[in-house]
Amino acid sequence: TAPRMEVRHNPPPFWSDRTPEEYAADLVDMLCKYQWIFSIPPKEYLKHRFWELMSDYFGAHIFTMTEDQLRMLATASTLNENQIAMLPESVLELVIDSRRVTMPMVHAADNFGGEHIELDRIFIQGMKEKKQHEVIRLASLIGNSKESINTVVDVGAGKGWVGQVLEYYYGMNIINVEGNPGHNNMAVKRNREVQVRLYNKRKKELREKGIQIEEFEYKESNTCQYFVDFNVNVEAFNEVISGCHLSIHNEGNEGKNHTEFTDKPVVLTSLHGCGDLSASVLHLFSHWDNAKLLINVGCCYHKLSICEEKKAENDRTFADLRVNLLGADINQTPDSKVFPMSKVVKRLLADKPLNQLENAFGMATKSTYGLENMNSEEFDTCVRYLYYRGVVQIVFEEILEKKYSVKFYTRRMGGRSKVETWNDHYLPNVRKRMRLSPIGQPEEWVEPELIFSNFNEIWQFEIVPELNIKYREYKLAFESLKTFLAIECTLTGAIESLIILDRWLYLEENPDIEAYVVPIFEKIVSPRNLSLFAKKVS
Repeated sequence: TAPRMEVRHNPPPFWSDRTPEEYAADLVDMLCKYQWIFSIPPKEYLKHRFWELMSDYFGAHIFTMTEDQLRMLATASTLNENQIAMLPESVLELVIDSRRVTMPMVHAADNFGGEHIELDRIFIQGMKEKKQHEVIRLASLIGNSKESINTVVDVGAGKGWVGQVLEYYYGMNIINVEGNPGHNNMAVKRNREVQVRLYNKRKKELREKGIQIEEFEYKESNTCQYFVDFNVNVEAFNEVISGCHLSIHNEGNEGKNHTEFTDKPVVLTSLHGCGDLSASVLHLFSHWDNAKLLINVGCCYHKLSICEEKKAENDRTFADLRVNLLGADINQTPDSKVFPMSKVVKRLLADKPLNQLENAFGMATKSTYGLENMNSEEFDTCVRYLYYRGVVQIVFEEILEKKYSVKFYTRRMGGRSKVETWNDHYLPNVRKRMRLSPIGQPEEWVEPELIFSNFNEIWQFEIVPELNIKYREYKLAFESLKTFLAIECTLTGAIESLIILDRWLYLEENPDIEAYVVPIFEKIVSPRNLSLFAKKVS
């Protein structure tokens, strides 16, 4: 069942009566106008004294804004007129431009009709509230839209949350495809545990009614789990899952029979498909005859393969795997299959190229709602990490990156409200988690000790002293980073809107596809909430 929407590509009010192509052109124009903002990573912000350029453009008073004003600036696309009036006049043009082009992201899944399911506690175990919200909304949308389709292929299925709910509440047959071996194993284990709990629940209910049943004997559910760690085209993908014998419930018959998958229409879905995965799923839907309905929610735009070097990263994880579901004949250039995808946006960017797309996509992944709801301590910690990271990148570039690419992982240091100091917490974590890869050789990230036998001495006597020098040198820029972060966040909705509109335009290029952009989650709960809903009209 198609959603009840007046305009299928979900434009902002200003563009509701104009063409999608005109809307795309305005998005590109607006982002070209402000690309000097999103083209500067923290490292360059510090090295090139970027706050001085901001002062020239917006006025020095931009750095005297209160935290409340900065939070409002970060969520510009959702402000009312009274809130806009509270902002400095010099940023109003940026705010108005952002509001004009950003897609509405207010949950509108009620456009589909139907009710949201309520999860039994059996399914909630081990599932965080955010994931519960996402699974309920996505499963309800699939269940209310599937019509006569009884099979779901969940690409990048993770631990199988969505499939377990769809099988139980809607009686659907599930094919989970996952490339992370840990998630794959946990999905198999969890599915078995869920089946046991459901059986025990049913057994208890029957015994309370005085009905005795046989002891538990595990039977396979209507779920098939596949681990994929290689590149596949559409034909190969079909072969991978065609051997799956699904247990199909005959309507009006308690017995089961087994049928091949190959001739069955399917719902193709992916919940927060990371990086290239969502783009690959759209390609698959457009070219795979079995796929009749698509519901896709993207995520991690900063992992999109916008260059050949980026494509080589994390090639053993399905969520980051550069899976070419189309085959080499369609993927002609390194960036042709992920962004831009549509002919319209390709043409627009050929005339007005956007630079530093990786930085822009990283911004589109930021949660402005998270910034809006931070307290002062959390806001300060967020900016502190931004500053720390910029300083470390500058020093690594000067000392190591002439011969080595450097990665350092700091996300596991604790919650965003936990204050970590530079010397006592941040630097030890960088040292512990940094990895090197020699430039000019096949990418392989290894611990520094495998390259430098004396790396401890290099770290202690060469790198750390330089880090502390740079830390003090750029200290004056710390407070200005709060303003920089808020101004960046003003553009996040516009960047994400361009990515989503490009994908919608790509789907619409196929005359057999009718596509919609629908906010599916409550944005304050799940910030990446724009879903692509599409069906084969034939």
